[in-house]
Amino acid sequence: MFYIIAGVFCMLKNLRGRAWGNALLSVFIMLSACGVAFLNVYGQGSTKAGEGASGPIFTFELPVIVIDAGHGGADSGAVGVNGMLEKDINLKLATFLSREFESAGYKVVMTRTDDVMLVDADGVHSTKKSSDLTARAKIAGEGDIFISIHMNKFSEEKYKGAQVYYSVNDPTSASLAEMLQRGIAESLQTDNKRAIKSGDGLYLLDRVRCPAVIVECGFLSNWEEAARLMDEEYLKQMAFEIFSATDDFVIERMSTDT
Repeated sequence: MFYIIAGVFCMLKNLRGRAWGNALLSVFIMLSACGVAFLNVYGQGSTKAGEGASGPIFTFELPVIVIDAGHGGADSGAVGVNGMLEKDINLKLATFLSREFESAGYKVVMTRTDDVMLVDADGVHSTKKSSDLTARAKIAGEGDIFISIHMNKFSEEKYKGAQVYYSVNDPTSASLAEMLQRGIAESLQTDNKRAIKSGDGLYLLDRVRCPAVIVECGFLSNWEEAARLMDEEYLKQMAFEIFSATDDFVIERMSTDT
């Protein structure tokens, strides 16, 4: 029954409508919960909660999502051609993204919700940046999926387009990155031909063990893209695409893991 529900859900999710996505996820959770309850009550020979005659019964639980708004406080990140600070865009987009996940029933952990650098109180660090990154890595360990939001910058204005980096510590990170890259390109950046990249050597991705990605959402060095990243509606659309692709990834994993 789970495979049928998951298959229908994934097909309809491709419509990418906000109402469709959230409503269908609610129905999916409800049906899964009903199925589990039925099996727990009527499973033959069950001697332990959650087990039937043939062994453990599937239980449905959404993963915890850790959303990291890159930079913050004294660390502004990149400065755009229009004077925008990366740290501010990162936080705004991360906040929109958090709302998308929470509205669909996910538990979300944010590395920061204010304009601050993080502090790791457990160790001695040579720089504030080192302390900040260590603290973010520890928070990442509280979740099941890690998404870090950043903006890009280059010396030449012509470069633009989102690009997703994946952790090599979890074999499914590349699949998540591919789904994110494709979702953003198809819906928001139709001229984006970029491919996903390994994040091997990037501090956070090297230290996270769950599926983990860094999403570089656009180039602040490009006037056209910097202008779009100032638009709240565009950021909300970007947040929805990141959520939707991650949600598809979760459903796909559930259908293959059970």
